Amino acid sequence: MKKTSVLILKGSVIKSVSYVDGSLRVTDNKNGTVGVSTTPNGDFEWKVTVDCDRDGSEDMAEEFNLYCQSAVHEYAPKYGGVGKEPSELNFWLKLNIQLTTGTKTYEVAVGQGNAGLTNNWWIGGAAVHYDDDGATFAGTVELSGDSDTINLNTI
Repeated sequence: MKKTSVLILKGSVIKSVSYVDGSLRVTDNKNGTVGVSTTPNGDFEWKVTVDCDRDGSEDMAEEFNLYCQSAVHEYAPKYGGVGKEPSELNFWLKLNIQLTTGTKTYEVAVGQGNAGLTNNWWIGGAAVHYDDDGATFAGTVELSGDSDTINLNTI
């Protein structure tokens, strides 16, 4: 049965967010759809909506981890931690994020994991860096959030 999952990317430093066509990976090749709002609401929020069957899978987490290349390039605001990576994900997909500073577009992966009785979101890729000094994006933006929101704020 399909369920709707929503991730909010929030921050005035975000210029645009777009879905990388064909990048949604769902457990056991189940069908799913992705919707991304292309303009923020008044609170600088971009909504990523995924409709798909959700089953936690080690295979999905392994693919996500391989894409990110290292735990230092993976971050979950809730139920993550320095040096940790997801052990199971319901699904994952790629997004392009452009910041208000500069013209470069950053490809990232986002995936939904399980943490106890709730789901949590992970973000990863070359632009993400997470160590004992904190989590950053593109070297100039601080990452924070909760189980369904990832905030991008100027350092």
